[in-house]
Amino acid sequence: IHGYSSEELQKMKITDLDVPENLIGAPSRFEAVLRGEWIRGEMNQVQKDGTIFPIDFRAGLLELEGHKYVFTILRDISERRRVEDALRESEEKYRTILENMQDLFYRTDLDGKITMISPSGVRYAGYDSADVLIGQNAAAIYVEPERRKDLLSLLEEKGTVTDYPLTLKMRDGSIRYATTNSHYYRDAEGRILGVEGVIHDITGLKKTRDALTMANRKLNLLSGITRHDIKNQLMALKAYITLSEESPGDRESLDSYLGRMELIAGNIERQIEFTRLYEDMGVKAPIWQNIDALVRNAASSLPVKNVRVEAGCPGLEIVADSLLEKVFYNLIDNALRYGGTAMTCITVSSQKTGFGMVILVEDDGAGISGEDKKRLFERGFGKHTGLGLFLSREILSITGITITETGEPNKGARFEILVPEGAYRVSPVA
Repeated sequence: IHGYSSEELQKMKITDLDVPENLIGAPSRFEAVLRGEWIRGEMNQVQKDGTIFPIDFRAGLLELEGHKYVFTILRDISERRRVEDALRESEEKYRTILENMQDLFYRTDLDGKITMISPSGVRYAGYDSADVLIGQNAAAIYVEPERRKDLLSLLEEKGTVTDYPLTLKMRDGSIRYATTNSHYYRDAEGRILGVEGVIHDITGLKKTRDALTMANRKLNLLSGITRHDIKNQLMALKAYITLSEESPGDRESLDSYLGRMELIAGNIERQIEFTRLYEDMGVKAPIWQNIDALVRNAASSLPVKNVRVEAGCPGLEIVADSLLEKVFYNLIDNALRYGGTAMTCITVSSQKTGFGMVILVEDDGAGISGEDKKRLFERGFGKHTGLGLFLSREILSITGITITETGEPNKGARFEILVPEGAYRVSPVA
């Protein structure tokens, strides 16, 4: 392995094969051998052509026919070193990529526990160290943990998933949106060890798309109200003006026409006010708002008279559009308008469910018929402007909040506002 012949080696000392730095430790190694120890190690040596190469050595004393000899076994480990260096270089490249990648890399075991996560993933989730996340179940950071089960079902079916949508909960409770490309990873024998993949954040993209969708929806609705609803009201107004001109001496008819014109003018005014509110919806970023404070403010703006309005959500705050107070205003206003004379109380309360926080707005009035329930949130449906509940649903939908009516006819109205996980919090009440 050194390039010398046997004859040449017999004329040389073992130290002739060493590089200079090996000579420093040579005396101590030789003394250890003379004491009867077997020593082992790695070092560099020199070949005949001057090439330096690594060896693995083992040396010790052997006694043959009454003579003691230093017996040394040398093994060229150049190839092993090349493999180790290549592996080290590969690991370093992999580590550098992992540490600097903008997307998130993760691995979980078969139980769903996180076993590896890139530094970008740690920062993304809002933590200072990967140690906090390692060992956690990946489903814990899903807003809807059952979506993790859906992901695993797809993996079992196809072996890989591409652009699978995720809604994730950060350390501070905020919600982010992402997609993942994931697959099973296996050992050398092909056994599945777990799931690994890359997560790409699309929160900014989703907000942009949602804003564009909202803008288009607003434009379509506002132009519809302007062209259709207000135009119809103006046509009716002109008709009554014409009738008034044709009945100059008929006081009774004129009073009737004037009353109808006032109603039409009021409708136009309300529709214009609706367009103003609808135009403002979604313009500002959603903010945290205290439910009890909103209910009290809304009730103070309405003629509640002998009806008691109870705000029973102590410390509850939700993140929603800045027009959220208008939702409670509309719900209380509707109850006062249609609850009947026997109604005595409107209550707002909350209860935690497996899907999020439900805010209940209930009254003990006349309730809503089954037929009306089907169209309750449609634009234009209702005895007044037909815009209040439609607007309420639109305001809530900006932050993924839904509203349904679940009361029984003749037993009072009951509106359920479902706030998803991550969009509510309960603060201590002083």
